[in-house]
Amino acid sequence: MASLKMSAAGLEIIEQARQQKRWDKTAEVLCSDALTSKATLKRFWRKQPIQRETFIRICQVLGVECWEKLVDRDRALETSITANLDCQVAETSKKNPGLPCQKTCLP
Repeated sequence: MASLKMSAAGLEIIEQARQQKRWDKTAEVLCSDALTSKATLKRFWRKQPIQRETFIRICQVLGVECWEKLVDRDRALETSITANLDCQVAETSKKNPGLPCQKTCLP
């Protein structure tokens, strides 16, 4: 599953949105509305990777619809490449069940 993490510039934007709502970083209303846990919110605020869907929900609950601008692009690219490789491995294994698992390189 793809994960995203906050960029330094994104943290400033999302922090302003949180302060406008006058919520703590792990406010109960934020947890419940974003359908997440306090532990995940703590990772979000520390710029650690969290599930993509959760990242988007947190941004939306805080009123930031342009969540793409908040993402650490280096991390997002790394996650995307890893997910793509994992999919290729799974497909290769399905097509050749008797062969040992080998990752194929992206073109």
